[in-house]
Amino acid sequence: MKKSLFLYQYLINPKTVRAVRPSSQFLSNKMIEAIHFKDTKYIIEYGPGTGVFTERLSKEEIRTQ
Repeated sequence: MKKSLFLYQYLINPKTVRAVRPSSQFLSNKMIEAIHFKDTKYIIEYGPGTGVFTERLSKEEIRTQ
């Protein structure tokens, strides 16, 4: 999602979006760096978003197979 559209959605409905900017690739990398994928059976991703975490987790799953 483009940053300007994300900001627009925040301005229209701040109680739903709750963020001024979308999450970055840097943030997604930092959040999953402590996960031991070979020992992990399930990962639950909770809540709506732009897909940056799902995309990063999918790439890691492919890499570890």
